[in-house]
Amino acid sequence: MNKTFGMLGKEIDKDQYLESVEVAFLLLTSYRRFPDDDEFKRLIVDKDLYGFARRNYWLRRIENYKRKELVVLDEYTIEHIMPQNENVSSAWKQELGPEWKRIHKEKLHTLGNLTLTRYNSEYSDHPFSKKRDMENGLGKSPLVLNEGFGDITQWDESAINSRADRLSDLAMDIWASPSHSEETLAKYRPVKEAVISGYSLADHKALREETIGQILFYELRTEILSLDPSIEEVPLKYYIAYKAETNVVDVIPYRNHLSLTINLFFDELVNKDQRTRNISEIGSWGNGEVEIRISSSQDIPHAVGVIRQSLEKQIEVYDDRPSEIGRSGDGFKEEISERHLGRSLFWASLLERSGLEEKANKSQNYS
Repeated sequence: MNKTFGMLGKEIDKDQYLESVEVAFLLLTSYRRFPDDDEFKRLIVDKDLYGFARRNYWLRRIENYKRKELVVLDEYTIEHIMPQNENVSSAWKQELGPEWKRIHKEKLHTLGNLTLTRYNSEYSDHPFSKKRDMENGLGKSPLVLNEGFGDITQWDESAINSRADRLSDLAMDIWASPSHSEETLAKYRPVKEAVISGYSLADHKALREETIGQILFYELRTEILSLDPSIEEVPLKYYIAYKAETNVVDVIPYRNHLSLTINLFFDELVNKDQRTRNISEIGSWGNGEVEIRISSSQDIPHAVGVIRQSLEKQIEVYDDRPSEIGRSGDGFKEEISERHLGRSLFWASLLERSGLEEKANKSQNYS
């Protein structure tokens, strides 16, 4: 993520600082793209907020939204309304209902179940009614975060979701997505230069006629290009390169098979089997230490999984966020979604740290 911000430096116009920063984010594409409001709301409601390093920032920012007299929250700690204790008490099982185990697993660290308090030790793992009604309980708290607790009779999934919905609406106001006209966006939109290699697919003999290699190539090509919009196809003399930030996979088509060189160190490979070969001591025309031979359509899903690992590695390296290498399907999409949530947080903190938030407050009601 730090490199994403580092690369934005060249997009900033010092005479139009705030505008150029906003537009730079709006013009990000692919796995770096800026999340829309629906996506942001869904993620902040559903994701593990407690696991974020800057979790306190979220809650403190929500608490002091639109306040002229700020609440000093330095000595407040995060309270799980439904307790963290894995040994869920019988009182809490009854509170949560028949699906208590699933609710505890899915909702424990989410926005709807988290608040700030100075009475963490007093609240302990007590039942909700005691946390609400005790001296200095949640029902008597003056914090905006704790509004409405006095009217809640049962802390179950419905109550958690309702509170998360209220707080996420505040979050969307606080970290509102910037909006600019197409004219303004066009002013900053970079003109993408086509990669000119001097070669085309037709320069590869195996692709000029209907062969097994040609059929396999176009089947694989469709899968590769669908992995991410950032992937570009660059035909070269000895292979066809597929690039994101750099080469992801290089494909050499032959009459009866395809030879793939995947841009990973062999030791990084998650799923090593007889279909993958270590070519670190052999060398090849492509980039990387992993070679895969595709002789039939049945070989393609495994190859695509390894190619996806190479792509995810690039996302990790260039975006400075850990990814769970080797995941596929919805898992890959979920990792990208977590990236969006983290970026929204970083965008907000960037404004705050750089002094832009005060300007944004005046001009575009960010706070």
